[in-house]
Amino acid sequence: MSPVVVRRLTGEDWCTWRLLRLAALADAPGVFHGERKYVMARGVGDG
Repeated sequence: MSPVVVRRLTGEDWCTWRLLRLAALADAPGVFHGERKYVMARGVGDG
């Protein structure tokens, strides 16, 4: 088993974070804040 590494996200991590968030919203939309269709509609620079 690989060790788990926890670190602070940087600006270069936005794409990975967005994909992870979209997957989480698709899997359990009621648990996470927001709806997948709105997150997908947001542009990259929308925060």
